Amino acid sequence: MAFITGLGWLDSFCMGHGLIDDKYSLQSNSKTISELNFKSIIDIPHSRLGRMDMYSKMGFLAIALALKDAGLDQWKQKRDISIIASTMYGCLTTDLAYWDTVLVDNGLFASPNLFAYTLPTVFLGEAAVCFGLIGQQFIVNDSSPIGISGLQLTIDTIDDEDTECMLYGLCDLFPPLEFCQHGQDICGAFFMVLEKTVQDGRKTYGEIYRNTMGDIIFNEKIIPNILVLINSLSHKTE
Repeated sequence: MAFITGLGWLDSFCMGHGLIDDKYSLQSNSKTISELNFKSIIDIPHSRLGRMDMYSKMGFLAIALALKDAGLDQWKQKRDISIIASTMYGCLTTDLAYWDTVLVDNGLFASPNLFAYTLPTVFLGEAAVCFGLIGQQFIVNDSSPIGISGLQLTIDTIDDEDTECMLYGLCDLFPPLEFCQHGQDICGAFFMVLEKTVQDGRKTYGEIYRNTMGDIIFNEKIIPNILVLINSLSHKTE
């Protein structure tokens, strides 16, 4: 069992941290995120942010916002905080953009900046450096853009291992047309902080765990997918 103590999110229309409201929808109609003005939301003294591809920038920003909401964005010593993220397409858009530069003049002008972001895990490492996180970090290639296999793994990890705090989230851009999944794709990122114990007086959004049947339970409600969890988080708990 763990407590959700921080939320960070963004989609094609808005971004924020804290209680999710009706403005947030992973299944937005917009195909792109035009410009992420992250400096107006959170102060991140990290020079590489401007160079990130859009996929990495979304994931990094959602992590930063979730940590801020949980009061964990400031640090003096490195923390044993792990990150697990789900994605369906990862950095596919950047991979294809990089390949386009390789095809010109036999790769003579292949973009080193794009190449630096042709792994879906890059933004996890960037977040770890910026926020002093030394726990395990990896990406889960989920079979659905709103699947929960990564969340299941996160809950199992915080239950079974000697870790007190983890981040879980998902991050995806709309893929190129030939890869689209019949309108089920998403464009956005959503991360949350899970902590095993919380001191009295600290804010939480509720408890999350897996029951004996393996179901994910949040505030005593079965969570079949991420959209249901987000909807549950949009109603303030007492």
